[in-house]
Amino acid sequence: MIASTLERINMKISKSLILITTLTLLILYTCGCSQSPQGTEKSFSGTMEEIAYPENAGYVRNIKFGEKGELYLSMENQNEDASRSMVTAWEREKGSESWTKLYEKEFASSNPDETMGAYLHFMEDDAFFETVFFNNRDLQKNHLNLYYISDFETGVLEEKFISQKVGLLRYLPYPVKTQMVAEDSATATIKILNLENETIEELGEVENCFFSCFDGQKIYMAYMAPYELTEEEKKAFEAGTATDNPERYARGNIYDTESKSWSESDILNEVSIMLFEKWTRGSLTSYDVFPIFCKDTSSEEEAYYIANNDGVCRVSEAGVELIYFNSDWNSKKNSFDEMLMSPDGEIYICGYIFDNKTREVSHKLMKITP
Repeated sequence: MIASTLERINMKISKSLILITTLTLLILYTCGCSQSPQGTEKSFSGTMEEIAYPENAGYVRNIKFGEKGELYLSMENQNEDASRSMVTAWEREKGSESWTKLYEKEFASSNPDETMGAYLHFMEDDAFFETVFFNNRDLQKNHLNLYYISDFETGVLEEKFISQKVGLLRYLPYPVKTQMVAEDSATATIKILNLENETIEELGEVENCFFSCFDGQKIYMAYMAPYELTEEEKKAFEAGTATDNPERYARGNIYDTESKSWSESDILNEVSIMLFEKWTRGSLTSYDVFPIFCKDTSSEEEAYYIANNDGVCRVSEAGVELIYFNSDWNSKKNSFDEMLMSPDGEIYICGYIFDNKTREVSHKLMKITP
């Protein structure tokens, strides 16, 4: 494999650790969505509403929408030394501003050399938990556990030993017990877990997949296709001065989990180029942590939303449209953890946002209406 591909694979491993701790910073390199400096007035079509989530419950880790417009949140609250993690599940009915607690569970580590995090992932009518333990002395001793819960009222957790077969994964939205789609940062591939029979399917047809999203049926993957560096590029790479041109390698591929078929898309190819441009910032030897994207599930046409420090833009056959811009987003201190489309066509984003006025970082849940 070429040098640039190896470099990105190495970066991918560090990406997984950042994902698990949900401290994912978005990049500052501008393209597509906007090309103006920080604070410049821009024309955009959408609006943003900040949603107040339950106080003293920690941070939002997962979002789900109900059939009647309910909004569900899973939240995590760690103690100061990260040896304990309290997980809660909340529901808010459509049109309401109050939250109802559905469930809470505390997880802990008895090892003084460990820190840990616990995460609840909503499924259709059930959920699964992931507890991740990080050893401060030996990374080889990191480990995780997976648990299935069928009913919040009974609160019974069923341990799934499939966790012994997987590493640190980033689980995509819309999981069900027989199909949990996840991004494996260590192998840069997509895996599909089945909690019912505890099996794992790896989609090895696409390698070097660095960005992905799922709409419940199709998996959308932005990956790096192999290509050869010129002699001049090899010298520049060794010198640390090589520039990046994602148009040479960034590609998109779509896997239909129902028909088990593959397809390609010119629009997803364009999205892939934009994602890599934002991640690499034009250099083959200097990387920022990647941006977020999701499928526009409210539209019959093929379209995607990309969110980064420049705002939110929509990419379709018609081109690139800036949906929302906020100068507070244009900061290295920001990180976005989750991005998901609601059934009503709104974009929900949660993450850490730096306030240019107060000079403080706070965790926010935001609803973007295109």
